[in-house]
Amino acid sequence: MPIDQVSMRELLEDELFRKWMVKVPPHALGRWRVYVLRDRGWQRGEIDSYHHAYRWMASLLRREDVLDVAVNNPAFPTRQPARRTESGAVERWWPLSLAEDLRHRWCPYCRRPTVFAYFSRHHALRTTTVDVNERRCYVCGCSQSLANKKRRK
Repeated sequence: MPIDQVSMRELLEDELFRKWMVKVPPHALGRWRVYVLRDRGWQRGEIDSYHHAYRWMASLLRREDVLDVAVNNPAFPTRQPARRTESGAVERWWPLSLAEDLRHRWCPYCRRPTVFAYFSRHHALRTTTVDVNERRCYVCGCSQSLANKKRRK
């Protein structure tokens, strides 16, 4: 069952988010996953660099049959983009279109806002028993409790 979630196309319309996504993360080592949503559901591919994963994502977003995309690193959680205000305070980025939407949360592994919902089965967790009492990322299956853990920068 499809879930109404903000798409990567919509997220990339925001200049701050777009610039942040283009920039290679400091922890860019390891395998990256590119999740692709089409009419038949989610698919996943793996690639060995963020640069190639981002380029793959960009090429997928030009295709009409692609509904959504996420670039994921299951080994390294990432905080959402931030900027300094004139007063010097750190302000975390969040799309204005989601200001009132309580279903969307930051997924530190997908590096984007996603819907966290309850699942009895999840496409990303085929070989794992899914706790039906735990909200999970619609894209990668990360539990909300794991996503909420505080981490060092």
